[in-house]
Amino acid sequence: MVSKTKSLMKDSLIAIPITFIYLLFIHRVIELLTENLLAEEKFKKNIILSFVIGIVGILLGIYVFGKTKVANRSVKFALVLGSIVMIVYSLYNNWEHLQSDSKLFIIGGIFALTIATSYFI
Repeated sequence: MVSKTKSLMKDSLIAIPITFIYLLFIHRVIELLTENLLAEEKFKKNIILSFVIGIVGILLGIYVFGKTKVANRSVKFALVLGSIVMIVYSLYNNWEHLQSDSKLFIIGGIFALTIATSYFI
């Protein structure tokens, strides 16, 4: 029991720098992809890319680094945590700029994800 706790703590400590590097990398990729766009178009693309990359990161973390031969708990934690932080940060900073139908879609997606997660845990 003690070694399992130490292993979980070690994996969590390794995941923290991986999370920061992942977030910096994705932020820079999005910045490069949207650098030549107008402000309003850049704003929309930034939210969409953050949301899509965040979902892909969560799926990669859970399915590729959690359930295959390349399973790595530190990378799994880092990708899932980094993706959640990226989605929440993007939505928090841009919530007032979103249209009502976009807000409804996002809240509905989070609701569906919460229900789906309850079946997997």
